[in-house]
Amino acid sequence: MNSFPFFLVDAFTDKPFSGNPAGVCLIPKGMTTDMCQHIAAEVRQAETAFIEVNDNWELNSELVFPIRWFTPLREVSICGHATLASAHVLFNEYNQNAGSLTFKSKSDSLIVRQLNSMLSLEFPADIPEKIKPDSNLLNALGIIDYMDAFYGPKTKKTVIRINDDADILSIKPDYTRMMETVESKFCHGVGVTKKGKDDWDFISRYFNPWYGVNEDAVTGSVHTVLGPYWSQELGKNKLKAFQSSFRGGKIELLIKKDCIIFYGKCTTMIKGEMFIYN
Repeated sequence: MNSFPFFLVDAFTDKPFSGNPAGVCLIPKGMTTDMCQHIAAEVRQAETAFIEVNDNWELNSELVFPIRWFTPLREVSICGHATLASAHVLFNEYNQNAGSLTFKSKSDSLIVRQLNSMLSLEFPADIPEKIKPDSNLLNALGIIDYMDAFYGPKTKKTVIRINDDADILSIKPDYTRMMETVESKFCHGVGVTKKGKDDWDFISRYFNPWYGVNEDAVTGSVHTVLGPYWSQELGKNKLKAFQSSFRGGKIELLIKKDCIIFYGKCTTMIKGEMFIYN
């Protein structure tokens, strides 16, 4: 029998039972992809992060950590909220004085910095390309009219902008029909967005039944597409976004030329051990 530290963290929130929960596993080197997938299916969160640490569960002197992310169904190439949750665990449970950490994924190096009670997460920007969405996808989403549609070539996420006066909560996707659309061949998730009001520059929701996540609570990766789009639309590089999911989440964004910096907080909900029986 083997065991390793396990945490459940609510990301992009400072209150329990809100934001987006992520599993965080601190694993030894050599854990197989199949085992990571089995654990993610057991945890059953939108994503579970797996971080390699040394055999003594201590931070290495370079503060650089290999990271992978899995939904209950498959591995994903990038994940914002589970990366933020991972940094929260390492900062608060293993090294209070570290100013920044670097996570190395298969595709990018991601830097998270500690700014008092806030964390900042730097992601590559995904410059959106205008598209004409598949009519079957629109029908599956229940969207009759829309203002704009665009696609992130890096993250492979499609986003539909609905009319500014439309009720974003009235969208009730048919997830079975979504999975049957042509979009599923190249789409790694679909966002719906509209211009915000009062405290929010824009509002969004995000759906990804192809990866076993019908609706995600708060999604960092889709904001790498939403951020550049709304920065251009609103003529500003500092944005406040609200993901209007059943839990709700707040993300502050700083849009730069080649990257986006997310700002958010996290709350630890569970910490303990995960046991693997041979």
